[in-house]
Amino acid sequence: MTRTLRALGWTGVFGLWIVSILVFDQLPQRIPTHFGIGGAPDAWAERSAVSWFLLPTITLLLTGMFTVMDGWLARNPARINLPGKKRIAELPERYHGPVREVVHELTALLNVEVVAIMCLVQRATWVGAFGGSTQGLLAAVLGLAFLSSPALLVYLTLRMQRAVDEAWKQARAEGYPRG
Repeated sequence: MTRTLRALGWTGVFGLWIVSILVFDQLPQRIPTHFGIGGAPDAWAERSAVSWFLLPTITLLLTGMFTVMDGWLARNPARINLPGKKRIAELPERYHGPVREVVHELTALLNVEVVAIMCLVQRATWVGAFGGSTQGLLAAVLGLAFLSSPALLVYLTLRMQRAVDEAWKQARAEGYPRG
């Protein structure tokens, strides 16, 4: 599942870039740069490469950051600020396998969520630039950000606790800790 999620994240990034490049010349001279609480654009900028490609650039950088963070956290699972952190740190590295799997899933899922949000915001920018309603798109952004994120973190926290329990079960079956 993690490979599929990683591929989905990177596909979203490249798709965002390709679509943004293809439609750039069709944009009007002014494009929205901010949306108010009601979902309508309330700040504008002149169309430029910077104003239009800033969001895809940030998305690319965030996806790169998630990729680097995934490798670093997988090598250092005790650095994750989740329940079970102390129990992970007490285990020898050879028992970290189940925990690493959850770390990979965590970073991949969070990345897909961020990419989806950024794609929706870019779409809202496009729609808003032409005077269309952006409320539905921005409601989807808020839904992803404020509803799915907590649910995702609860799910992954429970998965992490099970992974730590599984790692300790394996360690005990092999006679660790020896006292």
